[in-house]
Amino acid sequence: MNNLTKLATIAACFLVVGKLEAKDAVDPGQADNTWMVGLAGGAINNPYAGEDTDGIIIPRIRYNGERFFFNENGVGVNLFSHNHFSGGLLLTSDMSFLADHKDYRNNAKLAGLKERDHALEAGFYINHSTDMGRLRFTALSDVSSTHKGHSLGLEYIADLEYGDWHINPYAGVNWVSDKKADHHFGVRSEEVSDSRALYKADDSFGFNAGLRGRYSFNKNWDFTFNSGYGRLGSGISDSPIVEDKNIYYGTVGVNYNF
Repeated sequence: MNNLTKLATIAACFLVVGKLEAKDAVDPGQADNTWMVGLAGGAINNPYAGEDTDGIIIPRIRYNGERFFFNENGVGVNLFSHNHFSGGLLLTSDMSFLADHKDYRNNAKLAGLKERDHALEAGFYINHSTDMGRLRFTALSDVSSTHKGHSLGLEYIADLEYGDWHINPYAGVNWVSDKKADHHFGVRSEEVSDSRALYKADDSFGFNAGLRGRYSFNKNWDFTFNSGYGRLGSGISDSPIVEDKNIYYGTVGVNYNF
């Protein structure tokens, strides 16, 4: 049974569980509106060898439907909602920093690395939501045959509110299979040099934690921030093309909701 057949089977099972009513695109603290457009900017330290802190600009366009939703991370469909549980299917892009050699051609430590293609991943999610927050489990697999890898994630987002502020501490753990880790961080035989040894990545566990918030100016406009820390597992951080196992990031943004 291939991945698409498995997903279709899961979808068929979920459809008979309960009615379709959860807005799974809206995480704790986010505005519960159908559409959102906005712009966020910030910085993240790049873990690849020879790289530094990167500035980032993120255009945001989100649609939060009762059943179908999409955002900057991908698209999804809610398939069931029962008591505190809900779930559905996801389709996302697995982006690689090494996808375009122009981005690292001036980096001597990455010179000679071959480009890695982006992958298309599909999978499912299950949420457990209460007034205190949301626990979210995701499982994704490469359906584009780019690296044929898999990943699992478990994250909890707390839901706190102070006046017009929504404050959301979060923490999560993730697992990446050896094929996916190797696609992004391995060193192939044709990439070996005097300063770079052959490396085949192992499957890897990592974790992240942070704090995000949203301030509502009115029913349409809001301000958001997100700051956090992530740690790469040894299967990735042991690679000779990785220089930092610790990742720090922060963004601020302005959004219009309607």
